[in-house]
Amino acid sequence: MYFFTNYACNLNYVDDEMRKTLPPSDCRRRPDQRFMEESNLDMAAAEKHRLEEKQRAIRKHREKNNIEYRCKYFEQVLDSISGEMMYKYNGKYWDKRKEMEYADMPDLY
Repeated sequence: MYFFTNYACNLNYVDDEMRKTLPPSDCRRRPDQRFMEESNLDMAAAEKHRLEEKQRAIRKHREKNNIEYRCKYFEQVLDSISGEMMYKYNGKYWDKRKEMEYADMPDLY
Protein backbone atom coordinates (compact mmCIF):
# COMPACT_ATOMS: atom_id res chain seq x y z
CA MET A 1 0.00 0.00 0.00
CA TYR A 2 3.12 2.24 -0.15
CA PHE A 3 2.28 3.77 3.27
CA PHE A 4 -1.03 5.15 2.00
CA THR A 5 -3.96 5.19 4.40
CA ASN A 6 -6.99 3.02 3.65
CA TYR A 7 -8.82 6.22 2.73
CA ALA A 8 -6.18 7.19 0.15
CA CYS A 9 -6.11 3.69 -1.33
CA ASN A 10 -9.87 3.70 -1.81
CA LEU A 11 -10.17 7.09 -3.54
CA ASN A 12 -10.10 5.43 -6.97
CA TYR A 13 -12.31 2.51 -6.00
CA VAL A 14 -15.31 2.12 -8.29
CA ASP A 15 -18.01 -0.46 -7.73
CA ASP A 16 -20.55 -1.60 -10.31
CA GLU A 17 -23.28 0.76 -9.05
CA MET A 18 -20.98 3.77 -9.16
CA ARG A 19 -19.74 2.81 -12.63
CA LYS A 20 -23.32 3.17 -13.94
CA THR A 21 -23.50 6.83 -12.92
CA LEU A 22 -19.96 8.07 -13.57
CA PRO A 23 -19.56 10.22 -16.67
CA PRO A 24 -17.17 8.93 -19.34
CA SER A 25 -14.75 11.73 -18.49
CA ASP A 26 -14.35 10.75 -14.82
CA CYS A 27 -10.68 10.12 -14.04
CA ARG A 28 -11.57 6.93 -12.17
CA ARG A 29 -12.17 5.41 -15.62
CA ARG A 30 -8.56 6.00 -16.72
CA PRO A 31 -7.25 2.71 -18.08
CA ASP A 32 -3.62 3.55 -17.32
CA GLN A 33 -4.52 4.11 -13.70
CA ARG A 34 -6.31 0.77 -13.52
CA PHE A 35 -3.28 -1.06 -14.93
CA MET A 36 -1.06 0.70 -12.40
CA GLU A 37 -3.35 -0.34 -9.55
CA GLU A 38 -3.16 -3.92 -10.80
CA SER A 39 0.67 -3.68 -10.79
CA ASN A 40 0.79 -4.11 -14.57
CA LEU A 41 3.39 -1.40 -15.09
CA ASP A 42 4.18 -2.22 -18.72
CA MET A 43 0.54 -1.95 -19.76
CA ALA A 44 0.12 1.21 -17.63
CA ALA A 45 3.04 2.87 -19.41
CA ALA A 46 1.79 1.80 -22.84
CA GLU A 47 -1.72 3.03 -22.08
CA LYS A 48 -0.45 6.36 -20.73
CA HIS A 49 1.58 6.83 -23.90
CA ARG A 50 -1.50 6.04 -26.02
CA LEU A 51 -3.60 8.57 -24.09
CA GLU A 52 -0.95 11.28 -24.42
CA GLU A 53 -0.67 10.71 -28.18
CA LYS A 54 -4.45 10.87 -28.48
CA GLN A 55 -4.48 14.20 -26.62
CA ARG A 56 -1.74 15.59 -28.85
CA ALA A 57 -3.64 14.56 -31.98
CA ILE A 58 -6.80 16.27 -30.73
CA ARG A 59 -4.86 19.45 -29.94
CA LYS A 60 -3.25 19.44 -33.40
CA HIS A 61 -6.66 18.94 -35.01
CA ARG A 62 -8.04 21.94 -33.09
CA GLU A 63 -5.06 24.09 -34.03
CA LYS A 64 -5.20 23.09 -37.70
CA ASN A 65 -8.93 23.82 -37.94
CA ASN A 66 -8.90 26.93 -35.71
CA ILE A 67 -11.22 25.32 -33.18
CA GLU A 68 -11.18 27.18 -29.88
CA TYR A 69 -11.31 24.94 -26.83
CA ARG A 70 -14.09 25.86 -24.42
CA CYS A 71 -14.61 24.51 -20.94
CA LYS A 72 -17.94 22.78 -20.47
CA TYR A 73 -18.37 23.43 -16.77
CA PHE A 74 -16.49 26.68 -16.20
CA GLU A 75 -16.72 30.13 -17.71
CA GLN A 76 -14.08 32.81 -17.75
CA VAL A 77 -15.14 35.92 -15.84
CA LEU A 78 -13.52 39.03 -14.46
CA ASP A 79 -12.90 38.86 -10.72
CA SER A 80 -14.36 42.06 -9.29
CA ILE A 81 -11.89 42.08 -6.39
CA SER A 82 -8.58 41.30 -8.08
CA GLY A 83 -9.45 42.58 -11.55
CA GLU A 84 -8.02 39.39 -13.04
CA MET A 85 -9.70 36.82 -15.25
CA MET A 86 -10.72 33.65 -13.44
CA TYR A 87 -12.77 30.53 -14.09
CA LYS A 88 -16.14 30.24 -12.38
CA TYR A 89 -18.11 27.00 -12.16
CA ASN A 90 -21.29 27.26 -14.25
CA GLY A 91 -23.33 24.64 -12.36
CA LYS A 92 -23.98 22.38 -15.35
CA TYR A 93 -21.93 19.33 -14.33
CA TRP A 94 -24.28 18.08 -11.61
CA ASP A 95 -27.33 18.65 -13.80
CA LYS A 96 -25.80 16.51 -16.55
CA ARG A 97 -24.72 13.86 -14.07
CA LYS A 98 -28.17 13.78 -12.45
CA GLU A 99 -29.80 13.29 -15.86
CA MET A 100 -26.89 11.13 -17.08
CA GLU A 101 -26.71 13.19 -20.29
CA TYR A 102 -23.26 12.29 -21.57
CA ALA A 103 -23.79 12.34 -25.33
CA ASP A 104 -21.73 15.50 -25.84
CA MET A 105 -18.85 14.36 -23.66
CA PRO A 106 -15.49 13.94 -25.37
CA ASP A 107 -13.96 10.49 -25.76
CA LEU A 108 -11.03 10.90 -23.37
CA TYR A 109 -9.98 7.32 -22.89
